Amino acid sequence: MKRILCVLVVGLFCISAYAGKKRPVWVEKGYHPRYSDKLYFIGIGIARSTGDREKDMRRADDSARAEIAKQIRVHVTESIRDILKQAGSKGDVATDIEVRSRSQVDMVLEGVRIAERYYDKKEKVYYSLAVLNRESAASGIFDDLKSLSKQMKNLLRVGMKKARSGRCWRGLSDIGRAATLLGEIRGKEAILKVVAASPMLMEYQRPPERPDFSEVKNQVDSVLSLMRLEKVSGDNQVAEVGMPLQDPLVVRVTCGGRGEAGVPLNASFKRGKGIIDEHVRTNRSGLARIKVHEVRSADVEENTIVVSYDVDRLKKVDTYYVPDALLDILSAKVVTFRYTIPTKRVLSFVVLVEETNIEDPVDPPVLKPLIEEALAARNFKVIANSAIADHLGEVDIDYARPQAGDIARSFRNVADVVIIGRLKSSFSSKVMEGFYFARAEGVVKAIRVRDGKVILTRRVSDKGAGNTVEKAGLKALESTARRLADSFAQALDETF
Repeated sequence: MKRILCVLVVGLFCISAYAGKKRPVWVEKGYHPRYSDKLYFIGIGIARSTGDREKDMRRADDSARAEIAKQIRVHVTESIRDILKQAGSKGDVATDIEVRSRSQVDMVLEGVRIAERYYDKKEKVYYSLAVLNRESAASGIFDDLKSLSKQMKNLLRVGMKKARSGRCWRGLSDIGRAATLLGEIRGKEAILKVVAASPMLMEYQRPPERPDFSEVKNQVDSVLSLMRLEKVSGDNQVAEVGMPLQDPLVVRVTCGGRGEAGVPLNASFKRGKGIIDEHVRTNRSGLARIKVHEVRSADVEENTIVVSYDVDRLKKVDTYYVPDALLDILSAKVVTFRYTIPTKRVLSFVVLVEETNIEDPVDPPVLKPLIEEALAARNFKVIANSAIADHLGEVDIDYARPQAGDIARSFRNVADVVIIGRLKSSFSSKVMEGFYFARAEGVVKAIRVRDGKVILTRRVSDKGAGNTVEKAGLKALESTARRLADSFAQALDETF
């Protein structure tokens, strides 16, 4: 019997919470006498009845919580911009902190509770009153700020300690993390400013002391003053197009005069082209060896390669804020290597192309003149087949499966590069009498005679139509040849 009475009492309480006869003052006027705005945020949520009481109640509750979230977020955004304006920070920094502060606001909202509910039978509307205790929220944020400030100070201290012991790069990593915490701290400070904006919460209006950005920058400057990136060897080499530099480029990173291991570096062509080890790390002695596998550009006599710190590695330490300003300083620390290419020698080419249309030789050829035209346009020397007719008579070339080594040996002392091409068409389909389709395939390879290396390969296929099989094949050949020649020309620009 007692259990039945308890159930009845609880049931009546729940019904009265949503079905009071008199409209509460907070529904009528938007405030509640028990929840002063000096000590509480309040939010009123509304949901029209759909007949599902439980869901309608939840929708009203969610709407009330969202109203508090909206109030806080609007004021936090304004607070962030005021704080950073006073600090002289850029707009993109404000955006970064604003993004981070959103999740922090969500954590504050965990303290929101539903204080009262009301159901208007006449209007068939559910109302919910959500409240957030300002003092409780401010106290939690204040404690978080003290903890973050302590972590930040510790990271700065440890970072400098590492730098003074010869580990500058690792020290910078810790300082970068401290800079990240500074962004998080600023976001929480902006939230605290909003939450504690009451004469009754004066004790929380002055956030805990913490390092500012100038202190972080001064520490970065101190670490950088200990770091040196220096050339050791490999400068002023003489290069040959298509070949590697004879010696590696060697640099050394020191921290307080001692070589530092594990420092990531970038290497890139500032003037010129080629293949290079783009990412390297220093060894235990602080040395890094960078190999230039191939020099490809001969447009200018003097070319340069730049080696710098790989600052992107620091950015991966969750530095959503700051290091752009700090890493700009680090990015400016570079060493430059120079290499020269003797006055450009004109490369000579032999062009050999087999062209067949439905198994018959193509005369005049379609692809060969387009390739020769692309070479001539780039001031390369094209050796006419007629000039080496006797030599060609002694060479047996398998155009279907050209052997680069054999071809290189066959044309030694004749040309620098041999272009081997094959273009052929085949019957594809017959739509009706007098309307045929053919398919063509083309491949071009460039073989460097000096070492027998295939330095570029291009393949293209296309279709053509005509009123005879032969004409369809020719159309396919012409289309394929044009596309293959364009692709070949682009490859020439990338290779030489």
